[in-house]
Amino acid sequence: MRLQLRQIKKQFRQVTRRAARRRMRREIDQYFATGEEPKSELGRAYLAQVRAFNAMADESIGGPDYPHAQKAYQQAQADHKAACREVGL
Repeated sequence: MRLQLRQIKKQFRQVTRRAARRRMRREIDQYFATGEEPKSELGRAYLAQVRAFNAMADESIGGPDYPHAQKAYQQAQADHKAACREVGL
């Protein structure tokens, strides 16, 4: 009985993770198509990471604020990882 319960819990976590990834992908696709901001925390964190990376890349081409942009990107990465952990990814 306990083994069955563990298996059911494991399957539930897997389904929940897949659903979170699909939702994030849909939200990001919708953002790039319409400009509508993602509603999920995972989607917002991913978009913030992309924006921070773009800002860091722009600054690396001779911008004076590269160290600040790099720190912002590292923070966005950490936030995205935390959001992933929160939904079990």
